[in-house]
Amino acid sequence: MTIGIDIRATTGKRAGKGWMIYYLVEALSKLPTAQQHQFVLFTEKEPEFESTLPNNFSVAKIKLSGIRWHLEVAKRLNREDTIDIYLSPASYIVPARVKNKCVVIIHDLVSRLFPAGHNRKAVLIERMTLKPSLKKALRVIAISENTKRDLEEHFQFLSGKVRVAPLAAGPAYRPINDQARLQQVRRAHKLPEKFILFVGTLEPRKNIVRIIQAFGKLTDKNLHLVIAGNRGWQWSDIYEEVERLGLQGRIIFLGYLSREDLVSLYSLAQVFVFPSLYEGFGLPVLEAMQSGCPVVTSKTSSLPEVAGEAAILVDPKKTEAITKGIQVALENQDDLIAAGITQARKFSWQKTAQTILDNIEEVYEK
Repeated sequence: MTIGIDIRATTGKRAGKGWMIYYLVEALSKLPTAQQHQFVLFTEKEPEFESTLPNNFSVAKIKLSGIRWHLEVAKRLNREDTIDIYLSPASYIVPARVKNKCVVIIHDLVSRLFPAGHNRKAVLIERMTLKPSLKKALRVIAISENTKRDLEEHFQFLSGKVRVAPLAAGPAYRPINDQARLQQVRRAHKLPEKFILFVGTLEPRKNIVRIIQAFGKLTDKNLHLVIAGNRGWQWSDIYEEVERLGLQGRIIFLGYLSREDLVSLYSLAQVFVFPSLYEGFGLPVLEAMQSGCPVVTSKTSSLPEVAGEAAILVDPKKTEAITKGIQVALENQDDLIAAGITQARKFSWQKTAQTILDNIEEVYEK
């Protein structure tokens, strides 16, 4: 069987979906059961994988951008029989235009559940393409049980069509004991000795304004808050809240970080705080746990199934609860570190890749 995969999100500065696809392709390339298949990686730019992919992986580079890229891929899939199954892990445009050939990975229903805090263009595109792609797809893969429930609640016709393949933290995430490396990262980013860390795109759904408010209520004034991530949309409220509370000297914005620096950042932080309002999975929670960083996260959406009993779970809509959660985490760091590392071991990209490949093989053989 020949399997096509959209890997565009893996090039350039990778965010959550880009890393997810990157790790999935790397895991598939190492699966013994995948050696019998051919994989064609559809992209716009030259792929950027650290390891050399095996001979059963090839690249289809289409030098178009935006909607034209998707339309060209859909045209090729409809016209040619060279691709048996097309895996779409980050977009619904191609699956909406191709029937009986696509397997779709659904991360979340943010555009449907939180449209006001989401990118308007993305909301419009998903409203036009999500439902038809779900109807035409041979199989729908959800990245968490919570996303599966959301899908089946909002699209009743999906009953029996959705399977779950949880994600995992990448192998690079681990506790760093190399003090020279840690101090180099600390100096490079001018990091204080003690800080709480948030990692994610600066957007309303990530609840960063409440993180800032909760941080401001902590009694330890030697603590700082470090926020790492690209600006998304409606981010100005975040900076305005810092100024309103007079916390400019204690809050540091780092922007996008390389994976290497981010791994060290988790090891340097006292606590990782991630009280997101809604997540399809919440990969940073696992990354922090696997890196040996205590975690405070939400007791809503998919986050409890990712964190298990290894994190402090809080109501993300209550600032006082976030403050208390951080305090409890600071007081129980050693226990949370041990529990988090154990929890992270329950997830692996080998399991994820095998589950997705099993589903592709199943729909192909029908």
